[in-house]
Amino acid sequence: MNKKELLQLYKELYFHELERKDRITAQAQVRFAFIATGVALSAYMLRTVDFSEPQYLVWLFIGCLGLALIPFAFSVWVLSRAFWGNKYDYLPVLTDVEAYRHGLERHYKDSDENGSIESDMLDYLLSSTAEISSTNTKVNEERLSRMHRFYRLSLPSVALFMTASMLFILADLDASSPRKPIVVQQVTLPSAELESPVQLVSTESGADE
Repeated sequence: MNKKELLQLYKELYFHELERKDRITAQAQVRFAFIATGVALSAYMLRTVDFSEPQYLVWLFIGCLGLALIPFAFSVWVLSRAFWGNKYDYLPVLTDVEAYRHGLERHYKDSDENGSIESDMLDYLLSSTAEISSTNTKVNEERLSRMHRFYRLSLPSVALFMTASMLFILADLDASSPRKPIVVQQVTLPSAELESPVQLVSTESGADE
């Protein structure tokens, strides 16, 4: 395999790692969407829990939901590290490549040294692409490792959340549930005392006189 073929292989590996970077980012975004949904459901259940139900059911529900928050917090922290703060390297911009090539031309012109600019440029591109691609591979592997840790940490949280949700539904702890009996309270308002018709007639007669 000559240098040009090797450079083509390195370029394919370089772009492959960039594609992996985008896929990992997309996977993390989907996980954040699920997390937001879980947080919204938890907030709804806590806001509408009916404390008039048997207390052991209410506290069992709150306990399951509270315990789910512990691994949940760790999993979100791990996922955030897989999403943010990862530094990738990229191929040098063309102006830097051209500056390097012009530097080689000046070097060979001033030193009268026998050498090939094309061969030196290939060596430069090979070493740059190999180093950058290797760095990006390590970053992607670390991000994938964090994603796997997120899965492991989220499993107990999901199990506890599902337990709390099933308890919330089966025990009918939702205060806004249509299955709840509607309590109608009758309120008696004080009514004004009305005068009898005889009193009204007497009053009107007195006014006419």
